[in-house]
Amino acid sequence: MAQNVVINPAAQQAAAQLAQQILANTNVTLKQEIVKIPEFFGEKLKDTVTAQEFMLRIDECQVSNDWNDVTTFANFRLCLRGEAEEWLSSTVRHLKLTPAQKTWTRIRPLFKREFATTSDDKLIVDGLANLSHRHGENPRKFFSRLEKLCNVLHENFASYRIKPTRPAQLPDGHYSEDALTQYANDSVEAYNQFLFTQIFKAAAPENVRKLLSHKDQTRLTVDEAYQTFFTEHRVEQDKRQPTALTVHAVEEQQVHEATNVDPNVAAFQPQRQHQQQYRANNRGNWTRGQNNNRGNNNNNKSSQSQGNNASRNGKFCIYCKILNHTQEECRKRINDKKPCVNGKGQLYWPKINNIDTQNAQAANSDPNSEVGSVFQFRAL
Repeated sequence: MAQNVVINPAAQQAAAQLAQQILANTNVTLKQEIVKIPEFFGEKLKDTVTAQEFMLRIDECQVSNDWNDVTTFANFRLCLRGEAEEWLSSTVRHLKLTPAQKTWTRIRPLFKREFATTSDDKLIVDGLANLSHRHGENPRKFFSRLEKLCNVLHENFASYRIKPTRPAQLPDGHYSEDALTQYANDSVEAYNQFLFTQIFKAAAPENVRKLLSHKDQTRLTVDEAYQTFFTEHRVEQDKRQPTALTVHAVEEQQVHEATNVDPNVAAFQPQRQHQQQYRANNRGNWTRGQNNNRGNNNNNKSSQSQGNNASRNGKFCIYCKILNHTQEECRKRINDKKPCVNGKGQLYWPKINNIDTQNAQAANSDPNSEVGSVFQFRAL
């Protein structure tokens, strides 16, 4: 037998309200919201998103789920793992934060400085160093890339601490037009200096960029960046300077040794140097002869044969420094009317004819005769 069920509308409405209240007091909704945020370890091999993307997820969940600052911090903490979780615990203990001070607004810049500063620097450096349109890049990707770069610059400037001070208020609580104009101009100048610093850092050499990355980016100025570059450049120049000094010292040592050579040894040095130069010239002539055309073969053969004859007889004139004859036979010495000199610098007479001997004796008996007339040698 069917029974008629009577539903009281007021009781049904009260039950619905009770269910909504129970649902609001449970963690079911919280767990569903937390699933939207990935875990963050602070390690590249384990993280599925970058620190910058992780921060954006937290910001989006805060807006979409209507979290307050304390609730956002609590949900942020539940998503941390490994090194990131240890960092947050030590930071909270170091700063001695009370429960009311554990907020997302307070911890967000610290998290960014610890995990996302490097990624921001890389985006800025790579973006400013590669502003031009890339091959095969459509206008949509080109626009999106530049817009992302500008947003990163804007966000970094928001945390930049070198900014103009706010103008003083008038007694009625307003600002004067001159003060507002000056503040606006100073703000533009501050952003200009910030942008100049970022461009300078992006265009600097890689070793300078590494040095600048270790500095406080919230207070880095273009003057400090320039001084870092200048100091690094001076260090590199100083490293190269000792090499140049060493080469100069070696050259001075060689000159000093050359000026203090034993005279007995110095007599043989021109001959050895000339022979080395002669061998080098012969090697150069032989190489050039191999590369010339067939029309120059005869000239090469004649020059090689002369060089071979000169090297076979072993004669060398220490007066004119030319091979293939001795100083006794040297026409240049005979024309200059100079005597022969041995390796010790002593004069000695060359072989002469009897007639030349008599003439030489007669010349020696005449005190008014010139010394040069004594050396009348046999012309060969």
